[in-house]
Amino acid sequence: MNEKKISIPLIIGGIVLIVTIGAGGIILSLVKPGSSNKNDNSIVSVTNKPSVDTSSSLSTTNFSSQSSVTNIVTYKDGSYESTGLYNAPSGDENLDVKITIINNTINDVTINPASNNPIALRYQEKFTKGISAQIVGKTLDKAYVNGNINGASLSGDGFNAALDKIKQQAKITL
Repeated sequence: MNEKKISIPLIIGGIVLIVTIGAGGIILSLVKPGSSNKNDNSIVSVTNKPSVDTSSSLSTTNFSSQSSVTNIVTYKDGSYESTGLYNAPSGDENLDVKITIINNTINDVTINPASNNPIALRYQEKFTKGISAQIVGKTLDKAYVNGNINGASLSGDGFNAALDKIKQQAKITL
């Protein structure tokens, strides 16, 4: 008879433990890895609003936080130039980039292939011939190059490095 009394609390404890672990697993599965509201181009505002409950003899104050994240990035119209550095089999290479922005949209792009290495120069020239079709009409935030353009895969790294600098030059601070 004692064996039954001891085993019932153990069974109940085991069930509570399993339910707790299961609930924790469900909560963790709802949180997406890497999902963060952090964004370098975000404006975050937090407002604390006190509310007083006077319905009882004791007065309590509750603070509620409301936060809103708004992505507002604006770029000045104009032409911007920068040089992007990238690493190629021939060593460090530079890519001179000039971008013209009108109404937050890329209107024109000019690349100056300037490598001293004939193989790297050939890839820069291939990249130059295909980049306009990829980015003209896009915003600066959507102009990053992923992969190769006309067979030039590393020139995109130089372009992206120059693009980062141009974004900083053209960015309107709110």
